[in-house]
Amino acid sequence: MANITPDKITKIIAFSLGSISGGEDLDRSITQHVLVLTIKDVLKKMIADADVEIRCYVQDPEYSDVDRTALAGAGIEVLDDPQGFLEVDDSSVVLSFDSAVPVRQIVADLARPAIMIWNKVRSEEEVIQCSSGGGESPICKSLEEIEGGL
Repeated sequence: MANITPDKITKIIAFSLGSISGGEDLDRSITQHVLVLTIKDVLKKMIADADVEIRCYVQDPEYSDVDRTALAGAGIEVLDDPQGFLEVDDSSVVLSFDSAVPVRQIVADLARPAIMIWNKVRSEEEVIQCSSGGGESPICKSLEEIEGGL
């Protein structure tokens, strides 16, 4: 894997963080959106060139117009599906927590982001699929490469 330095990161893309304007997981959602901004701040402090811009993108079908306005005010751009996935490249930080969509698998087929953050390393279904002869798929091979072996 290439040596990635903070100055090579140009965007943060987060999937399935949930609505920040209400709902049962409001605290979790707000915390995860704050994490996006915190990562941006930490990376900016690590970069010598103050003019380097790090863009923040989020994608979730739950976002309302209120969410979009509030997030835009915080410097986070809401993208509709599949635009978030199309933004992912080697200069990206990707976050995903409890997504109903197989974000890691999709991302693994598209690019090798500089950083990937998620809350579940592998689901039981993925372990079974990748270890019971189903591991020949490009997705399982990509996950194995990213995670350092199954």
